[in-house]
Amino acid sequence: YTSHLIPNNTWGNEIVGYNTVNYMGYSGSFGKSIDKVAIRLNQGTVTYSVHRLNNGWGGDITGFSTTDTNKYAGSSGKAIDAITIKSTGIVGTLKYRVHRKTDNKWGNWITGYSKTDTNKYAGSFGKEIDAIQIGIE
Repeated sequence: YTSHLIPNNTWGNEIVGYNTVNYMGYSGSFGKSIDKVAIRLNQGTVTYSVHRLNNGWGGDITGFSTTDTNKYAGSSGKAIDAITIKSTGIVGTLKYRVHRKTDNKWGNWITGYSKTDTNKYAGSFGKEIDAIQIGIE
């Protein structure tokens, strides 16, 4: 997965290969809001959506691209404050969390998918995110 930083207008490095026995990196840069996210899996299918600050949830995305707007979630210059992710056809459980720029803290690990249940999306409306972690365990 990778994220796009508003201040630099650039995509970050792609984070790959996480599982519970390996070191876990994150995509993003503390203090710099994220406006786009692109996610892919080597097995199965991933579906994800982001909530844009003061702009609501976007559509569900199933592809991965840093150039095709139909294959990443988010919009240029519009900070993301929440994300929801689900996977099918994988071995293990996908989990994810976000780092909030506003209070400089990581949120709880999330394993579900919902645009209405706060226990099944990562982030808090009104609090921009600056990093994301995704793993399968």
